[in-house]
This record gives sequence, C-alpha cells and structure tokens, in this order.
Amino acid sequence: MTFRHHIRRVLVVIPCCALSVLFIAGCDAIKQSIGPRLPKKEATTYLVSLGVSERFIQQVLDLKDLEREQFEWLIAHSNAAVRYFIAKNPSLPKDLYYKLMADPDEFVRQGAAGNAAIDMKEAVILSHDKSMRVKGVLVGNPSVDEFVILDIRRQNPEIPLVQFAMNRRCPEKIKHEISISGDSEAKYWLANGGTEP
Repeated sequence: MTFRHHIRRVLVVIPCCALSVLFIAGCDAIKQSIGPRLPKKEATTYLVSLGVSERFIQQVLDLKDLEREQFEWLIAHSNAAVRYFIAKNPSLPKDLYYKLMADPDEFVRQGAAGNAAIDMKEAVILSHDKSMRVKGVLVGNPSVDEFVILDIRRQNPEIPLVQFAMNRRCPEKIKHEISISGDSEAKYWLANGGTEP
C-alpha cells in the first residue's frame, strides 16, 4: 500500500467516525428532549436494577396510589422514565406534582401535562412551558379546561391539529377547524372520539 493510498483511507475513515460520534450524540440529545422510546420498559429495567418488587413496579406503571414516602423516593431518582410515571400519577401530592411540573427534563413535564388530576391553575402554568411537546400533551388531556386549550391553539398554531383531536373533549371551535382543514390524521382521530380505534 502506498503512502498516498494510506492517507486517502485515513481521510475517509476519520469523517465516518466523526459522523458516527455526531449521530450518537444527536440520538442522546433527542432522547433528552423527547424521552425514552419505550418508557415502560426503561422504567421497569431501572426499578428492577434497584431491587424493587414486580408488584411495586406494576403499581408505578399503572399509576396506582402510593405512600408519600414512596413518591418522594421515586422522584429522587435520576431516571426520567420513572419520574414521568410519577408526574402522571393522579394521586401524587400537589407539592410533589408542582416539583415535577418544573422538572428540567421535558419528558417528565410531559407526564405532568398528561396527569388526569390537573386543575386549571396547573394547566395554565404548563401552557406557558417552553416545550411544544409539553403543550401538545396538555391539549390532548381531557381534564384540561377548554379555555386553556383554546388559548394554547391561539398562541401556538404550529401545534399539529391531531394533538387536539386526540382529546375526547376537544373544543367545538377546534373541531370545526379540523373539519375544514386538509388534515386527514386529525379528522381520523376526531371521528373516533379522540381514542385510538
């Protein structure tokens, strides 16, 4: 192999390695922003590694009522998938819920936005979240007041209509907007009452 051929090979290999590193870094950044692809699996794996019983893990995933100390213990862990399920739990004490509403991880805040026990004040706070994904979950939550949903639509027209259509209590004004739009996916969801057929 000549020196010139060797240099040419190195010049091809280095950019490929750099692209691989950038791709892996990009995937990690995406995971940070939108959360794990399989949150139940990730939360289960993490809790198993802590030696938690299967019964307790199922209670966490099924959003069952837990003792305050259990909620606090789970919130203290670094695993975003676990905190996501805790934020989504309607039995979570309000002071702990507020803590997760302000979690630095966007995916955890999405759990808070999907909480069935959300009240008007909490929905208004989350409607000002910097993340469009958090707002997208919020508009799909049937427990969120129509006023908040309409305000999010007015201020964030870039949120896809399908996010609103997934809400079985989608406001009439947005239903009308969907009906005259060309958004077939939103129409599909709306026709099925906001639930997956």
